[in-house]
Amino acid sequence: MSEAAIDPASEAARAGAGTLALERPAGDPPTDPPAFVISEEPDWNRVELVRRLGCVLVDGTLLSLIAARPRGAAGHGDEVLSAVLVDRDGEPAALGEVRLTTEYDPEGAPRRIGVELFQADETLPALRGAGTFAEIGIFDFFLESIAGFCRYEIVRPG
Repeated sequence: MSEAAIDPASEAARAGAGTLALERPAGDPPTDPPAFVISEEPDWNRVELVRRLGCVLVDGTLLSLIAARPRGAAGHGDEVLSAVLVDRDGEPAALGEVRLTTEYDPEGAPRRIGVELFQADETLPALRGAGTFAEIGIFDFFLESIAGFCRYEIVRPG
């Protein structure tokens, strides 16, 4: 069953990122990152790069995030991002601005990721997460102090 689905009407989906939902991994606590469920591929006529992130935390929280870099953009600062954060019962958090950073190794492979999730209620603090490379496409991840796993991919046309 798909969960933590990015709304097709979200900014990133409308910008051409395609869709993203997550399949909750087995286990309590989970020992693997969630699988991606993609029902619509990126519109490569409109975007030149898409970053997808899917995380599960040991408390059952799921985070899905998608970033679309429009054609001709100067860099990741021009990307359009959307995210969904849901607790183990499927209750979504109301999110506002979302940020995703990636640090690359000398060969150009991702080795660290950072996430900032600003809540829609601006009186609440932002949630911050960080991940470190574990194996190709998989990162050990913490959101605030809660451990988990992430699946992270960078997709380009062709």
